[in-house]
Amino acid sequence: MVRPSVYTDSACVICVGRSVSTTQQTMAWGLGWGLDLSTQGDTVLSHFGDNGEMKAYVAASTREQRAVVYFANGANGLSIADTITAVILGRRAPGIAWAGHEQHDAPSRRLLREVLAWGERAVTSLHAGRPELATASMGGPTAPLTEREFVAFAQRLRNRGRDTLAASVLRAAVTWHPRSASAHVALGDASRRAGGTAVAIAAYRTGLELAPGNAGAPLALRRLTTPVRVTAALLESYVGTYDTPLGVLIVSRRGSQLLGKLDEQSPAELFADSPIPVSLESGTPTVEFVRDGEGPVFEVVIRAGGREFRGKKR
Repeated sequence: MVRPSVYTDSACVICVGRSVSTTQQTMAWGLGWGLDLSTQGDTVLSHFGDNGEMKAYVAASTREQRAVVYFANGANGLSIADTITAVILGRRAPGIAWAGHEQHDAPSRRLLREVLAWGERAVTSLHAGRPELATASMGGPTAPLTEREFVAFAQRLRNRGRDTLAASVLRAAVTWHPRSASAHVALGDASRRAGGTAVAIAAYRTGLELAPGNAGAPLALRRLTTPVRVTAALLESYVGTYDTPLGVLIVSRRGSQLLGKLDEQSPAELFADSPIPVSLESGTPTVEFVRDGEGPVFEVVIRAGGREFRGKKR
């Protein structure tokens, strides 16, 4: 259980369909447990649970014979993992930073409150060309958000329907991190949803140049430059609730836009490649709707990571 079975990849958290980049010798997976090997003579086991609005975390020191376990009934429950673990184990919560769970006092969380309150006025503090506008959240003009924090911050704005603000944040992100493929692709997603097609195309192309293996950028470019037209009646026929092995998939329509929401995940926009809508945000997974001959849609097929998942329509 405490012997490393596989070392984690420093370049990704969900690594399905990707080749190994650079492994971290201080972090590994044992049999069902995350292993932190950064302290000589002590292996710290950890795991976290994420069920949307319910979170859980556990960490245990094999040397100190001490552990912390907590359950939280809030979507931000993992944001206090570092604080609680520090009290019990005297260290940060293993695995939390690697998995991308920002803590309650992270600069991006404080800045999110400012941006939601002040809008574009607060976003200007993120641009490298305006250091004199840096806010207290930034800790000064020399302390911009990291590449990952920028993308996560913009995603929170998008989840709130603030696509224009998200695009502005990501324009700052690519200024601070011009070699970040993920920031450019995220800028493409946000700009497209905000109506900035030209900016989105340029951002996707840059992201693809920086990371030719990116799965989402070619797909996004093709849909923007040669879009497939789908009738409103066809889109409406896809709307409904589907029971899949991955959870309940709810497909809804907003004008000419089709959205798919799987359990507690954020809604993802679906785009048509002929009659097969594909999720742009997640890149490679496809969602195919199956009809009974010429009749109504009765099933959905989700293809991801080389696997196929079928779900019946209610």
